[in-house]
Amino acid sequence: MPNTKRAEVPFGDNLTPPQRVSRMLEIIDDLLPLADLSQEGFYASDTREEATAYAAALGRAGFKLPPSFQNDHPEIDWAALEDLRRISFHDGIDVLMLRDQLQRVLPTLQAMLENFLDETPTTEPEP
Repeated sequence: MPNTKRAEVPFGDNLTPPQRVSRMLEIIDDLLPLADLSQEGFYASDTREEATAYAAALGRAGFKLPPSFQNDHPEIDWAALEDLRRISFHDGIDVLMLRDQLQRVLPTLQAMLENFLDETPTTEPEP
């Protein structure tokens, strides 16, 4: 279930950490059903390509968070996130290895990112 504190995410690269985290959670929402597929279902060409693209997007979004954010949140497995970004760019990847990585990383990452948003004060737009 999506977190109600998610920030509205505009297009572009100039995102605040809460906006970038919200974007990452949107990507995770799209990836989780794919990661939960059977091996045969995940191996299907369309699913494999979709999961690979989403995994790369998730890794890129995490990579674009400021280093200070990463330093402030050592509980997040940044190396696993970077692995998703890198693994997604190899044509010869073992797609079941990607599926296993998604199953291992996504639930914990989702909980930690939602926790960050829950603890982030909401700012009211200026009139």
